Amino acid sequence: MTLKKSGPPAITNQEFDFDPESLRAKYREERDKRIRPDGNEQYVEVKGDFSRYIDDPYVEPGFTRAPLTDAVDVLIIGGGFGGLLAGARLREAGVKDIRMIEKGGDFGGTWYWNRYPGAQCDIESYIYLPPLEEQARHITELIQHAKAQEARCIEATPEAEADWVATIKEKAMNNRDFLEACTPGYYNNEGKPEKGFGLAGELYGGGPVEFHELIRRWREDGEMKGLQFS
Repeated sequence: MTLKKSGPPAITNQEFDFDPESLRAKYREERDKRIRPDGNEQYVEVKGDFSRYIDDPYVEPGFTRAPLTDAVDVLIIGGGFGGLLAGARLREAGVKDIRMIEKGGDFGGTWYWNRYPGAQCDIESYIYLPPLEEQARHITELIQHAKAQEARCIEATPEAEADWVATIKEKAMNNRDFLEACTPGYYNNEGKPEKGFGLAGELYGGGPVEFHELIRRWREDGEMKGLQFS
């Protein structure tokens, strides 16, 4: 017996207690109400009359920390999930002299500032946390390599940057129709993806599993190709 390739089975309106086309039209109507000609330019900077929105509401008025002047092996800027995981993996790898800088009154990053009862993470942990684990592991191995060479700076070579841009373009997906259909927001330039970030600002088109496998093989090669340590 041979199987014929086909798409998902067609669904008729009789299988629902609502009219999908009417719902789709209503969604499009509501979406179109939110589209503005200025796209992402509609957002204002948090300064002047709006500066109060960057104040920390979870600390006592006038809260400050004493300044520190010290030398550390690793300085982590930001105490969100990514920074905390990087610190944890560095400790596991034997790096003890770590300083973390966080402007908030406590750790947590986005979930320190945007909290509500019972909140842990605003998306499914199986989507959010594995990439952070991979990023922390990657950063840790780079720092270990730099310490072994007594290097203080890690930079990508111009050739490596150009190769990566070419890879992003090659792997890029044509998802303009999807972005246009989505509710207007920052990542589709408020419903105007044709004026968005361009191919160079896209995610890796092969997907997260392929991406993490790619950088894992790069690390295991041991040569740190495309990086300069100084």
